[in-house]
Amino acid sequence: MLTPLRILGIIGSLRRGSYNTALLRNVPSMLPEGVEWLPVLTILGARWLHRPEFHLSNGGTALAPDGSLADPRTRDQFQKLLTAFVAFTRDAVERREELRARSATSG
Repeated sequence: MLTPLRILGIIGSLRRGSYNTALLRNVPSMLPEGVEWLPVLTILGARWLHRPEFHLSNGGTALAPDGSLADPRTRDQFQKLLTAFVAFTRDAVERREELRARSATSG
């Protein structure tokens, strides 16, 4: 059974027209079942996923006026990033649980 995940979103800009903020607002509708989205501005001690990279160079056309993803190619690339991020997070949770189990048996 998979451990439920809670993922924090890091938004680097507070500008009203920020493309990053618009992208992160699309995340909840794109995550698999069992993954909870917790958007925050910053978090200390975060682990980073360096690949795949995602660059939104066409924000003016990729995002609809309401901030939703209008461009199918951009949506597909962003979905790949989220899929990789969920796998990365699940792996980190599993490693943490293994360390806790080892610590409990050795202490």
